[in-house]
Amino acid sequence: MFSVLFILMSCNSQEDTGKKVALVETMNELSPMNDCSFLTEVLDEHLIDDAVSIVPYQTAILFEGIISIKDESSNLAVQIGNHQHFDAVKLSDDITLFTLDGALYTFDGDWVVPSPLASLVPVPISNMLMSNNTVWLWGSGDLFIWNNDILRQVRINEGEEILDVVLDSSGKVYVRSPRLSILQDTSDGVESIENVDLLPISMSPLNNGNVWISEGNERLHRRDSTGTWEQFTISDSGSIHEIRGHNLASTLWIQGDNGSWVYENGHLCTLDGIEGSWLDVDELGRLLIQTTMGLKRVSTQRSVAVVGILNGGDLTVQKEIQFLPTSPDTLEYISVWIDEQELILEQEPYRTMINPEYLNIGGHELRIISQGSEGITVSLFPFTSGELPESSWQDVEVILDGKCISCHHEMALIPLHTKELWNIKIDDIIREVSDQSMPLGGPGLSNEDIITIRAWKQGGFR
Repeated sequence: MFSVLFILMSCNSQEDTGKKVALVETMNELSPMNDCSFLTEVLDEHLIDDAVSIVPYQTAILFEGIISIKDESSNLAVQIGNHQHFDAVKLSDDITLFTLDGALYTFDGDWVVPSPLASLVPVPISNMLMSNNTVWLWGSGDLFIWNNDILRQVRINEGEEILDVVLDSSGKVYVRSPRLSILQDTSDGVESIENVDLLPISMSPLNNGNVWISEGNERLHRRDSTGTWEQFTISDSGSIHEIRGHNLASTLWIQGDNGSWVYENGHLCTLDGIEGSWLDVDELGRLLIQTTMGLKRVSTQRSVAVVGILNGGDLTVQKEIQFLPTSPDTLEYISVWIDEQELILEQEPYRTMINPEYLNIGGHELRIISQGSEGITVSLFPFTSGELPESSWQDVEVILDGKCISCHHEMALIPLHTKELWNIKIDDIIREVSDQSMPLGGPGLSNEDIITIRAWKQGGFR
């Protein structure tokens, strides 16, 4: 259980702060190519009602009034309950935050329980987004931000209701109310930085800091990471009524009256032969579509989902990391690297153990190379091996007395009853407890206990 502090905070009105922008845009025409290939997978054979990507290997699905989570890493589906509307964000490896028919719940893999936020948010919440450990929640026209256990309400303009929100990769927040306002979350609060003469009906970010906007006509607007606006058209597109993307991916899906397209890395491809309702895009840029044949996922590349650590997450204990390539049946080759070191993979499911003891403190990158008939795809997955919390011998001694001393006492074959012996054997100890080989016969140490032992070593054996 965690505590939450609620603060009512209003973002200053457009008349007081935030540069008002009358758009002056250069005009660009995008020309589609017709020789593009796509990978298509069936995720569920039922005619579902809705689906939301939680992380690339977990999809929440609504079918016949029941919400369930389909987990591709285990090929299992876990029922959440009977509800009609939902959204979800992943708070950590273990915890997912749900809004179920407007009420907030957390799910730990086993139990669905009311979130501590539920009693503080005064209105039903319909949608949520998360970026950089910050959750944005909105519903009934109101917008809230939750970070560092503090919940704040954000008001844009008096009397205007929040209709939609997207987050770009730099932390800016694009709000439709119905006018477009661009905000920035700072240490001093949420600030309005730009107000634009646009009335969006669809907005989408990409991982390069660009945000694309459609007003429901034949033009697309794009604001790049420097604040420069451009306008784009697609020949004979008709009105463009839906665009989909993700702020961690480079793929933009575009749907108009006269066709559908994919824009990626400066190239526009025509999306032919895949009909259905667009539901969501995951952080690998893959589009979820509800078709008459069930729920399908369409991708421009053979991206690989990583199971065991979140994108940008912190690796604090040894973990088994699993890799789930798009369209695995046609995969020809896969290799995985951490920085410049190639990892040894077990085959199908592709997996390996990663131990932070062998990594420098700081940022690292998983580089995943996959190949099929479409060519080679390189997927990049950042993570950190960070500084651990402070730990002393007194903290470690609690673990020794409770979990180790019965087998590793003074007269044992391998005595570990003193601080000096732990200091000498620390690498062996960390390896054994990380592998869950010790305590002998189990149960293994908790992640918190392993972190305490690692932190004692990292802090210089205080």
